[in-house]
Amino acid sequence: MAPVIAVLFALGFYAVTVGAIRRTRRLLGPGPIVCAPSGGVEMKVSAAAMFAFPAVLVASTLLPGLRWFRPVVQAPALTTVAAVLFAGGLVLQHAAMRTLGRAFRIGIDPTSQEALVRTGPYRHLRHPIFAAFIAYYVAAWLLQPNLLFGIVSPLAMLRIYYQATLEERMLLSRHGAAYAAYARTTSRFIPFVW
Repeated sequence: MAPVIAVLFALGFYAVTVGAIRRTRRLLGPGPIVCAPSGGVEMKVSAAAMFAFPAVLVASTLLPGLRWFRPVVQAPALTTVAAVLFAGGLVLQHAAMRTLGRAFRIGIDPTSQEALVRTGPYRHLRHPIFAAFIAYYVAAWLLQPNLLFGIVSPLAMLRIYYQATLEERMLLSRHGAAYAAYARTTSRFIPFVW
């Protein structure tokens, strides 16, 4: 069951992400900034790792005999929770990317003059795309509780938190009091919690 869930998640992830990139290119015209130039090497490595993550997840379910991929426990209940987190994350990521429209970027774009988005999932969350990724990393560990995801998932979530704080600083400097008020009335990643 785990390989099927991993493949379905990977297909959904790539469809949602590539669809958003293509939509942004259509909206902005030729040569849009989709992967923002302000990010350094760590931003580009981070974006590449996030894009490779679903493929690695599929490989881990198909090659469980490899030491890094060998699950430490197998529990059908964990597989079910993982499937729900993957599905919920995909729905959230898709809704957030559609809501952003022209404002969608991978990374921080200091040249963007887009308005502050406060509709759709952004009514409740300041970072719904990052929330979806956190759900993905938790789900990956639940689906394949192995050494690889035991190390990668917490590190990826720390990187997501760091990126969110950078984005919030930029948004505060760009939108000032409007962003400060928005931040006081929304959660960062989990509605009404955090």
